[in-house]
Amino acid sequence: MEEEDKKVIKVIIHGREYPIRSDEDEEYVQKVASYVDSKMKEIADSNRPFPSPVAIAVLAALNIADELLKIDNTQSTVPIEFEHEIDALSERLMDVLEE
Repeated sequence: MEEEDKKVIKVIIHGREYPIRSDEDEEYVQKVASYVDSKMKEIADSNRPFPSPVAIAVLAALNIADELLKIDNTQSTVPIEFEHEIDALSERLMDVLEE
């Protein structure tokens, strides 16, 4: 699907709204955003001080990557299409965090 054919879905992560361009259905994109939001909230609610939302986002990304790699180690390899999706989502996250 061409980039211009993808729909824009607004999600809220860590109190901020982000427009996500995706060809996935809205329910799935909201579920992914909710998971990331819950990981960031978990870190932010810990009793450790964090210097910025970016630090919280990086730690959340590390936790999610850790979960993925642990699953990968207990199962066969992650299908290549998931690796591409994970890479694309990581790039989007970094682009949004740099704004």
